[in-house]
Amino acid sequence: MIALNQSSIHRVMYGNHLLWVGKGIAQDSSLAAIWFEKAAAQGFDEAKYKLGILYSNGDGVEQDREKAFELSCESEEKMETTHYLFGDGCYC
Repeated sequence: MIALNQSSIHRVMYGNHLLWVGKGIAQDSSLAAIWFEKAAAQGFDEAKYKLGILYSNGDGVEQDREKAFELSCESEEKMETTHYLFGDGCYC
């Protein structure tokens, strides 16, 4: 796998967001998930969080609430996001 530096990670995340929502480009959640996965594998917390949303909703990937929760927990330390993804009362 190609290592992404901080600058390229931000470009990948921006491009993924555009793919995910279909703004200015054809919407493709499956392709966005592939790139979120690459960024998440390198420890980028925002990518883990957004990938968790995709898994939670089954958007571009097979729905997997357990994996979504795991990804959210991994990103929560820095982003404090679990309560947004899973609702109040469901914390890591």
